[in-house]
This record gives sequence, C-alpha cells and structure tokens, in this order.
Amino acid sequence: MVHLGCDGDAARLRLGPGAVAVVGVPAGCPREATHLWCLYHLDQPSLAIAEAGRVLRDGGRYYASTSARDNDPEFMFEGYPPSSFDAEEAAEIVASVFVDVEPERWDGPFFPLEIREEVRAYCRHHDIPMERAEQVDVPLCLTKRGVLARATKA
Repeated sequence: MVHLGCDGDAARLRLGPGAVAVVGVPAGCPREATHLWCLYHLDQPSLAIAEAGRVLRDGGRYYASTSARDNDPEFMFEGYPPSSFDAEEAAEIVASVFVDVEPERWDGPFFPLEIREEVRAYCRHHDIPMERAEQVDVPLCLTKRGVLARATKA
C-alpha cells in the first residue's frame, strides 16, 4: 500500500518514511481517500470532500472522522464550541458529495489517563482550562464521542 499526501503546495507536505508526496492527483486514480481528524481546520470542508470525490476511481471508498461537540464530558461539561466539521453534521456534509454515506458513531470510555501529568498534558494539548486537570480523579478514562463517515463513489 502506498500512502499519498496531496496538496496544492509541495512545501506544505510533511510525510513519514515510505510515503509519496503528490501535487495534483488525476481523476480516477486512488481506491481510497481519507480525511481523518482534519476537516474541522477548514472553513469549507465540503470543498476538500468534493476534491476527494473527484480523484477517487468509481467504486472507491472515502472515510472522514471527527469528534463530537460533547466529547470529553469529564472536562468539557459545557461542550466544545462548534467547528466546521463536527460529528453532529459530518454525515450530512459528506452526503453533499457522496450519495451513500454510512456513519459509524462511537460513544464510550476509550481514552485512559493514568496519572495526573497525563491529565495535565491532555488538557494543554486540547486547550482545556488547566484547573480542570486538578478537579478530576485519576486514573480517568475519558469518554470519546464522534463519528467515522464512510462513503463509496458511484
């Protein structure tokens, strides 16, 4: 399997060993395309999804994942602010490009934090107020909520 990183600007591509950087992908080329944990960084994620739909070969599979606004309820009891691509609307946004979308939701205690420093690091990394790191008992298993949207190009 070859992992491709695609972008309009080759200088922005930073890929691991064994990956191939591609600037511009011809239509009908890849069997699969993914947008995992990234579309919420875009103002218009449907444009990136449409480009994935353009380049996929017929019968190709598309995958996109994201978290829900009520993710990490142990820390973020008020929820995260909306983004451009949250689990609440992800399937609908993917369906604006692909006809057959299969959302797989998850909601459960999936992410263990064993010691206080892990809790603090998690809060720092996710822009969660640091005082919340001190307010929870450890070990802590965070509830993760989100969706994986699967689609097939007709």
